[in-house]
Amino acid sequence: MTSNKYDKDLVEDLKSLHQVLTKNYHCEDDLFQEYLAIGKKLFALETGIVSRIENEEYKILSYSSPLAGLENNQVFPLQDTYCREVFEKMDTVAFPHVGSVQRMCNHPVYVNMKLESYISTPIFVNDEIFGTINFTDRSIRLEGFTSHQLELIEIMAKTIGRFLEAKIYKEKLKSANETISRFVGVVAHDLRNPLGSILSLSELVLEETKENMTREYITLVEEAATYSIDMVDTILGLSAIESGKIQIIKTENSVDSLVKNSWKTVNHLALKKLIKHQVIGEDITFTFDKERMKQVFCNLYTNAIKFSNNESKITTRWECKGDMIVIIVEDEGVGMTPQQMSEIFDVSKSTSTVGTNGETGTGYGLLLVSKIISLHNGEIDVESTEGSGTKFIISLPISNDKSED
Repeated sequence: MTSNKYDKDLVEDLKSLHQVLTKNYHCEDDLFQEYLAIGKKLFALETGIVSRIENEEYKILSYSSPLAGLENNQVFPLQDTYCREVFEKMDTVAFPHVGSVQRMCNHPVYVNMKLESYISTPIFVNDEIFGTINFTDRSIRLEGFTSHQLELIEIMAKTIGRFLEAKIYKEKLKSANETISRFVGVVAHDLRNPLGSILSLSELVLEETKENMTREYITLVEEAATYSIDMVDTILGLSAIESGKIQIIKTENSVDSLVKNSWKTVNHLALKKLIKHQVIGEDITFTFDKERMKQVFCNLYTNAIKFSNNESKITTRWECKGDMIVIIVEDEGVGMTPQQMSEIFDVSKSTSTVGTNGETGTGYGLLLVSKIISLHNGEIDVESTEGSGTKFIISLPISNDKSED
């Protein structure tokens, strides 16, 4: 190919690609189909595929081909595809004549489909391989692939990667905005009643002189104020975690002290329902943020008390399993449905449910719990049967040599 012919072809190819690059796509499949169509034209190959590579599997996300047997979401073992070569090199691969490459002659794709020419490059999303964009043909490509054709397919892959990154970022931003709006709405609504009660009941206290009435009003004021403070604490905790400003400072502390001090904080709630607390386990020291972990157990105990019946029992027990400590908080309350269990740590599904004695809450306490546990490199699971109580299982590393931000 002469230099002038090469330059002319390059300009024409760039013009064609530019038309695709400058479009605004709302759907990723529309983007994939346009890129596959332009790629088939640019490289004069009959089949184009955008793939997803994950866990040693190759999935067809979108394709354009006259070949029978291809389907969207079709999955193959990665090792049985030409794109295995791309995945191993993490770079562009081009075979003008697959049959002339000795290691490829017995490849399943070549044996079964006789795809002779192939060009492919990886798609990276957030610096990790997402999949590939590749083009193949049953004909040998006698003229080979030029350097500018290799550059063109790489431009296409980079643009697809940027589109997918933007989509992920947009979804995260949308979720964050929805969470903020949802939470602010809950707070705005729920704060109005307890704070209004504080004002109204305080005025009544000044007007009443009988001691028994005064005690009753003060109790109501205390309940409303406690609810408001709990809500504000939850807001502050979630806000600090979501903004990345929370500082986790781990020191070696006693699990027995953690459990008993946390229960002491919420014991006044348990006394109202005559709920007893049973502690089972020999004392163990492990590393955790004392303040944040107390938030975890106060939330778990408050939740357990809220959904427990009068004169029932809440049990906390723990044991070591390898390098982890497993702490279980179990109540004898109303339990949860499978759907409720699947949604309790989901920020988009968190809702407040009234307790057995009409107790209220924001519905975000367990979300805060899960985030603090995660910051400690731990896990929290829930087991429950409707009508038969709930069990929260927390697994935490026993030791950690450094503090984390």
